[in-house]
Amino acid sequence: MESVIEMSSCDHATNVQTELPMYLPRPGSAKSQDATHILARTFREMFTRDFIAQETIENLITSRCVDNEYHEYYVAALQQIKEKHNRRLEEAAMLECHILQAQAQALSADEKEANRIACDLRDYPELSIPPARSHFRSCIDSELLKKHDLISPEDFAVLRVPFVPPPKGDSEPHYLLDIKSKKKAKNVPETVHLHCVASDDVIYHRPSESEFDQSEHDTLVEQKSADYSNFHPSLLGKNLWKLQMSNDERLRYRAELGSLQDKVNHLKNHRFDPPGDLLIKKNRKRRKEVGIKPAPECLDNDLPVFIAEPSIVTFTDYKVGQVYEIKLVLKNVTTVMRPVRVIPPRTSYFSVGLGQFPADHGLIAPGLSCVYYVRFSPDSLCDFDDVLVVETQSCVSPLLVPLQGRRPVPILTVPEILNVGHCLVGGIKVGQFVVKNEGGPGRFCIMPASCWPSGNYMCNSCTSVVKIDPFEVKPSAFELSAGQMTILEVLFAPNTLDSFTEELVIVCDNCQVRRLIVTGEAREPCVELVSVEDYLSDYEIGEMADVTAQHLIRFPTLVPFVYLQETITVKNCIKVEIAYNWVIVRPHHVVRPQPEEDGSNCAAVIPTERVQDVESAFSIEPSSGVLPSEGTVQFTLTYAPPSAMEYNSVLHLVLQYFLRNSSDDDSDLRDSEMVASKSLMTSYVEPTLTEVTTLEIEVKGKCEPYQVFVEPCIMSIPGQILVATTLKKSFKMSNRSMASVMFTWMNVQTCAYILHVEPTCGEIMPCSEISLELNITGSEPGRINCQIECQLSPVDEALQLHVMAEFKGPELVIAQPDVNFGLVQLGSCAQSALTLQNFSRITASWQIHEVGDACDVESEFSFCPASGEVKPLDSDVISITFQPKCCRSVKSVFEICSCDGCGFRCSVPVFAEVQKPSVCLSPNRLHICDAFKGAPVVQTVVLMNQTLFETPFKFCQVQGEHTDEFELTVEPSEGILQAKQILDVSISFKSDKMGEFSGLILPCSVDGTDRLLCLELSAVVRELSVSYSVSCDSEGNNRQYDSLAVDFGMDNTIGVTPKRFLFIKNNSGIRTSFKVECEYYQAPLMPTTPSEKLHQSGICTSHKKLLLAKTQNLADPFPKTDEQRHSDWRRSMLQSGKGAAFHICPLYGALEPFAEVMVEITGFSDMWGTYSDRLICCVDSLESFYIPVCMTVSGCPLYFTMINPKSDQKPIFRFGTRVASAPAVVRPARIMNTSPVDLRLDWQMYNVIPNDDKFLDLVVSFGDPFPLKDESGKEILEAQMNESEVLPLDQENSEQNEIKCPKVISLRLRCHEGITSPKPFEICPSQFSVPAYGSKTVEIVFSPETVDTCGDDAEEISCISYALGYMSLDIKDRCVENHLCRLHQYDVEHMRIDLVAAISRGLLTVQYEEDCDEPQYQVLASDLLSNSNKLLPLYTKVSRMTLCNWTNASLEFHLQTTVPFSIVDLGGKMRNSAKKLNRTDAILLKPQQNIQVSVAFLLTPDLLLVNSVGNESTESASEKILQFQRELLVEFTHHAVQKIPLCASLVLPSFELSQECVDFGTCFVGQRREIQVTLSNRTPSKSFWKCSEDNSDHNSSVGVFEIIPNSGRLDGQKSLTSDNFVIVSIFFTAQKAEDYETVYLFKGLLGEQLQRLTVKGLGSHDGRYEAFVNI
Repeated sequence: MESVIEMSSCDHATNVQTELPMYLPRPGSAKSQDATHILARTFREMFTRDFIAQETIENLITSRCVDNEYHEYYVAALQQIKEKHNRRLEEAAMLECHILQAQAQALSADEKEANRIACDLRDYPELSIPPARSHFRSCIDSELLKKHDLISPEDFAVLRVPFVPPPKGDSEPHYLLDIKSKKKAKNVPETVHLHCVASDDVIYHRPSESEFDQSEHDTLVEQKSADYSNFHPSLLGKNLWKLQMSNDERLRYRAELGSLQDKVNHLKNHRFDPPGDLLIKKNRKRRKEVGIKPAPECLDNDLPVFIAEPSIVTFTDYKVGQVYEIKLVLKNVTTVMRPVRVIPPRTSYFSVGLGQFPADHGLIAPGLSCVYYVRFSPDSLCDFDDVLVVETQSCVSPLLVPLQGRRPVPILTVPEILNVGHCLVGGIKVGQFVVKNEGGPGRFCIMPASCWPSGNYMCNSCTSVVKIDPFEVKPSAFELSAGQMTILEVLFAPNTLDSFTEELVIVCDNCQVRRLIVTGEAREPCVELVSVEDYLSDYEIGEMADVTAQHLIRFPTLVPFVYLQETITVKNCIKVEIAYNWVIVRPHHVVRPQPEEDGSNCAAVIPTERVQDVESAFSIEPSSGVLPSEGTVQFTLTYAPPSAMEYNSVLHLVLQYFLRNSSDDDSDLRDSEMVASKSLMTSYVEPTLTEVTTLEIEVKGKCEPYQVFVEPCIMSIPGQILVATTLKKSFKMSNRSMASVMFTWMNVQTCAYILHVEPTCGEIMPCSEISLELNITGSEPGRINCQIECQLSPVDEALQLHVMAEFKGPELVIAQPDVNFGLVQLGSCAQSALTLQNFSRITASWQIHEVGDACDVESEFSFCPASGEVKPLDSDVISITFQPKCCRSVKSVFEICSCDGCGFRCSVPVFAEVQKPSVCLSPNRLHICDAFKGAPVVQTVVLMNQTLFETPFKFCQVQGEHTDEFELTVEPSEGILQAKQILDVSISFKSDKMGEFSGLILPCSVDGTDRLLCLELSAVVRELSVSYSVSCDSEGNNRQYDSLAVDFGMDNTIGVTPKRFLFIKNNSGIRTSFKVECEYYQAPLMPTTPSEKLHQSGICTSHKKLLLAKTQNLADPFPKTDEQRHSDWRRSMLQSGKGAAFHICPLYGALEPFAEVMVEITGFSDMWGTYSDRLICCVDSLESFYIPVCMTVSGCPLYFTMINPKSDQKPIFRFGTRVASAPAVVRPARIMNTSPVDLRLDWQMYNVIPNDDKFLDLVVSFGDPFPLKDESGKEILEAQMNESEVLPLDQENSEQNEIKCPKVISLRLRCHEGITSPKPFEICPSQFSVPAYGSKTVEIVFSPETVDTCGDDAEEISCISYALGYMSLDIKDRCVENHLCRLHQYDVEHMRIDLVAAISRGLLTVQYEEDCDEPQYQVLASDLLSNSNKLLPLYTKVSRMTLCNWTNASLEFHLQTTVPFSIVDLGGKMRNSAKKLNRTDAILLKPQQNIQVSVAFLLTPDLLLVNSVGNESTESASEKILQFQRELLVEFTHHAVQKIPLCASLVLPSFELSQECVDFGTCFVGQRREIQVTLSNRTPSKSFWKCSEDNSDHNSSVGVFEIIPNSGRLDGQKSLTSDNFVIVSIFFTAQKAEDYETVYLFKGLLGEQLQRLTVKGLGSHDGRYEAFVNI
């Protein structure tokens, strides 16, 4: 059996045997049509169980046996099922064929009908074609489908034929009515339009004349088209439309339709198109294609922006170590220019190069494309997957381009086990197996499993045969392409008797492994017992067994005169027919040893002669015959015991075959398949017949008498049986004998019970059983234990059945599980009922009483009635009354028993709970601690009902001193407490007098109790108290209570609004008011914040206004955005011009009792500095409280308009790349001032030096670091200050003194980033002032330097600089006493702008025709050879390149090169002959222009020398190459030189001889002998050679040796069919009997290495050297 093996990397297992699942799994692919998993899940084992094969059915039908009725019935039924199955298969095939034919006919008819309609409307391509009816119903046989219970078209398309009136007037299709409404109808015959009338059942089909001849349509036309038989088909032509409309009218209608369509068929403005619009009109109408379903239109969101070609980048047939490249084209299909961004793949196997765009700006115009090259470098031959993400602007989802590496996987079809089969010892057998590759190409190597894994598995394939003793497999290595196959040969040569199994490994070139098993078996003649039908057994331990028996057949026990047959199967294990004979002998018994004993100690003597068993009860058929080659034979073994005893015999299978004599050699012995022993053959001279017993089977059987049993032998009746009732119990009698048995039961009847068996007598068939029934009836209660006898015939002994049972009388059952009176109030009574039920058929008498500890005293329970009788299957009710005498929990028992006291007895528990009302008050003492003057205080107490009774309550007036000085209210003051209710009572206390109240009592009365509940009250009344705290967040975390100060911190930047929170807490219960304000930096009073203003205005914006929030609406009272409104509100807070303001919210408000108010303090600033102020907090009757406020603001109020001042983005001016010595570039910049003061800016320029090792700069300033300068840049000197103004210093006002008295010398350290330099950037002017809330425009100038200052090696110099702007303030803006202090110049944050530019030398861009980095000249030396094999003086190889000027300046240059290269063409014009020294004149190339230059390599015969000057030589085993490395110099007028490398490779030819010496040996004188030598050329270059004889050092051999041919031309080795070799024949004719020797010289014209051929020969007159054949 062959299986398809797929070579995969995960298949490294040796041979995994998987078990088939019981239920088939769901297929892995969603497109699979395999429904076996559904059938398996539905029908379970009916579908998945083993089926009967076709061969099995045929074998069973062939082997029908008349003797076995069951087998005959089974085979007959099986044959009927097979015939029915075949008949259904034929019917299914017939139906399938009929349906397919009907579909083909219907499809052909539908196509003809569609083509007919399309031809009629070919002048109206924009009109829709009406659908035509399908012809399938007319082609299918519905009766045939219904006959086989299939769905016919009438089942789902039942349509009645409506009445069709005759046609009136002109009739035309509905889709032409709009056109025809504009013209008058013409007179057309009625017969022309009859084809438009049809009913629901008439198919829209206009048959042609040929179709009317078809017989299968005749019936259909007669039945459904009887009304149209009178019309001629010629009236239904294709040119019907010509009769209805003239040509002029048709043209006019087409023009009108076109003008209507052109009104809406226009291109939209691309500025208003969504990003996904394509370059096509969406509403373009296409001609409807017949039979093709139109594709659904794509939504705008689904339209692609870029289309990738190819859509999936797939690499195939790749190898490890190679790099592959595929071009990916991205095409813009929208209406606008778009940028594109390609994200590189995630894995390292795929990479993407730089994109090639149609323009320099990197944007792709509509309809244009950009190109990316995707490279793939695999490190193995497995599959690779990745994704290339293409992103663009305004695209919802990016374009995903899958990247795949798919190499076809080799799939070998080879058997998993290479079974060679059986072979005799010493023989040879060869097995051939077909190996086919159904996958991709691959190379494979076969090796032993022990050699894998191997570092280099190809080293194991150096030989063509894989030897694994005793197997040999070839070939060891092979290569298969897709669809190819090869033969795998396995040679098996065993030397010993054994089964051989070896494991091989097939390794693919990508190290995918598949393991195979090679098996073979060496056999000698043998016979084995294949199967025994039923009774094959094993010996028991210690059992007597025959000494030589191999198998044991143990027959079941029989009764006399009954026989049993057994079928055994014997197989011949060799491929030779052998004669046999069965012999039945008596056994030679020995005792089988224990499993743990050694069998060698129990060895018995094997008798040489056995005695035949003539009286044996066993027989076997057939007793003799011939065993087929490797076949099986079935034998019938019969066991027929005559009497009851044990039988034992041994069956010997004796094989009869001939042994050859000892004269035969060893090879004959190995080829013989019947050799028993090689040593025995030496004693016989002639072939003799030998009988060998190869199979011994011991058979045993017993014969026993009849066996009859009763089951069960003891019948015990569980439970109790009611007297006067009959119970029936079933039991069985079984006859385990082989004959029938008669039985008779002896029934038992007494005064206490009756035992009766039904049936009393009968017959039990052999090996069967019968069910009997025992009837038990009791007359009085008690137990029985007796036996019933059964008489058997012909058995002498009797059987007994032991019976045990118990009888009982009537019994009462209590319906209720207990009697529960529940909660009973003392002084009342409760009643309950108890039900007695009698389920027996006997009347029961009863009486009831209470039992327990209270039996001696008078019972609180009374019963009515206390005794009585309950009839059979009836019930009685007892009424029970309970009258309690004290509060307690009652737990007692009622007992009910029979009146006589000896019958039934049962009891039932009784429960009751007796209580009286009880209420408590919690707490009983209440102290009101948080009482304030004039403020009510509410406290809560709890009333708890401790019982389950409803209890009324009521509070009384309070008692105590000073009750007129306060008000006390109780809610609720009275009510009813429910069972177990807990009620909260509110007590309100209010007093207008301060002090302490005590000794107050509040009483409460409860019904049903004898005493009052009292609540003791006390209170203390206090006055108003307020506390302050400060926190950084609104939640009040980390509050500050001591040393209060509102500190906004040191890290506040300009424009940031930090917040601090003041918490004012009312520690009393008195309601009051508060007010908070600032002393100096008070923000102006604004009505509301922007968010509150919107909320208070009540304007509800709609959803449309929210969507159009960015568009200002003049009708909207709030046209600004939230951010703009907040910015205006923040500027209004700073309108005072102080640089900072503190906004307090709220300024005033109410302070509720025990409440806490949070006051939000927001700091606003638009200028740096340290601001100080005080908060004034006022509460009604309390003194004002002062809290200091401090805020330090940092930052720069200046910013450039090019950036957003709120973002972290730094201003950067990029000037791009400029050519050296180009004019200066000026960029204007506008600086905005958002502060309320004028700021003076002083700019300093710095250049960043690469690899600068400085870290710090020391800045030394003399006097004012940034003095005021005039327009010319000179410092303006101030008037000398008086000594009194300079020398005295006040320590308290040190900051002010520092401002008034400037420092003379100041030192500062700062981080080093660059050096000060005025070039190449400059800001003009360098000092200027920016007015408050104003702006200033400055100019930034970039002056490109020359190339000489930039160095000689750098092609492009990067200029990275930055400018620092230091801000200075006037004295009045720097300090306000106790409120403001500002720093300036070096002490505050400065402005910074980054300047980036590049200076280019202006080099040219080189583009080659070939896709390479430099021009390659591949030249062969044979290019100098002419057709007449002569050397040419010159050969030219031209390569073209394009020099492009992509700079913004014109470039002037010269071109120069050296030999062997020369410039042959320049810009399409031949160079001047006077400038032939490889140097051109001055060339001027303007910006964005290019020029094409052709450079040639000049090949001359002088260059063929390997040692020429400037040449590099590389040699290999087969060729020699000369390398020429030169440069094309581009010399610019600005002293820059650009070098373009030029490389040429010259391949020199070489030839070689197949041998260097030819020796003819001794030859007969005068006889011409010939030897051939091969002259070959292994290089790609051609070669011309000549042969000449060199006799300078040898004897004269004129006329002795001859060579043909002596010259010729050899082609280069470019393919397998190249003529790159020649056979040279050398002839030798000896003239004398002496030695001859000469040397031939092979020379070439192209510098090939000289080849020498030595030829020798010896002449002789001896005739034995004369050759008859010249070999």
